[in-house]
Amino acid sequence: MAFTLNQLCLRASALTSLSDDPASPERTLMEEWANEAIAKVFQKTQCVITNVTVGLQAGVDEYELDRGVLTVIEVAQPITAPSARITLLNSRDAIERKFLTGTGSVRYIAVLGGNLLLVSPAPDNDDATITFYAVPLPDVVTATDDIFVTGLPTYGQRAVECYLNARCFEHMRDYQMSGKWDSDFETECGRINITIRRQAGRTLAASRVGYPDRISTPSRNDTYPSV
Repeated sequence: MAFTLNQLCLRASALTSLSDDPASPERTLMEEWANEAIAKVFQKTQCVITNVTVGLQAGVDEYELDRGVLTVIEVAQPITAPSARITLLNSRDAIERKFLTGTGSVRYIAVLGGNLLLVSPAPDNDDATITFYAVPLPDVVTATDDIFVTGLPTYGQRAVECYLNARCFEHMRDYQMSGKWDSDFETECGRINITIRRQAGRTLAASRVGYPDRISTPSRNDTYPSV
């Protein structure tokens, strides 16, 4: 089911009384906050993951990415050297290594600013590739664009609305309502995480009340000794 940016802003306008007129400064702010909200949901819940493969060149240790990323989740081992472990570094360590190493098999990577890939050491041949998994920077949506074209799952809509409402009330200096909607945003992000875990088949095993299955624990776990 489609849900456009216009619909999103209209709901926020009805709740907060901010202008939904496309020519108004308030509408411009709402559109910025709505796009910011989608990016926040991506980053906080990792509900959208993409793989990024970069072909490396001999002697080159910096690569401009075609698409920005918010967070790098994991790095795949190179096919040409499956036993070579690739370590994800923070930007500071990656830059320091840049001036301390020569060429060889890539052992470390870092993404700076969401769009610049650093590898260390610089590869010594043109056949190497690096594949990593990351939360992508969502595309900007405008006016009649469906917010779900960004990859946002339908169950993430409520979180986006909560974040947008929080920024609207913050703009109105109603900090009590802003805090309330920020709290709701955190709650919704938690629900998104639960949904993702269920979809991946990762749920907590049900606890057994009474006698546990382990022979080494021959007592009930639902009763307590009297003091």
